[in-house]
Amino acid sequence: ASLKVDREMYFQEFQEKQTKLAGAEQYAHQVQEIDKKFQEQLQQLPKESEIPGLVDDLNRSGRIAGLDLRDISLGAEVRKEFFIEQPISITAKGDFHSYGRFIQSISALPRIVTIQSFNIESSKGLNSDLPEVTYSINASTYRYLDSKATASPTAQTTEAGSQ
Repeated sequence: ASLKVDREMYFQEFQEKQTKLAGAEQYAHQVQEIDKKFQEQLQQLPKESEIPGLVDDLNRSGRIAGLDLRDISLGAEVRKEFFIEQPISITAKGDFHSYGRFIQSISALPRIVTIQSFNIESSKGLNSDLPEVTYSINASTYRYLDSKATASPTAQTTEAGSQ
């Protein structure tokens, strides 16, 4: 009777371990798939700055949307683990619908541009009853750090003030 109980206990333990092993193999496969997709997405980020072309695209998008772009300024690049973030400040004047069209056209650009924050101020228009609207937009774009850059000691620096 004792051998039968031991046998059943060992068989049950075997089944539990076999189930865990099957789950671990499936988990390892999922991790490999996620890593592969992540690497593919990283490769889609530009490896070079391409900022002049992006500034041209932003300017063209603003004009087509009906905004009067007053300023497009670039902030200091921020190095992250796998990419570099390039802050962009944009100041423009125009109506509310022009701003919406501009944001929509930014989302359609082939380059990733994220809007971090924006401020809208209105004042009485000089030549009409419609208000004059000023937009201040803080955006960012990104570029991929290739494996050579991430392996170098200087590439391991992080944003000032963060530990």
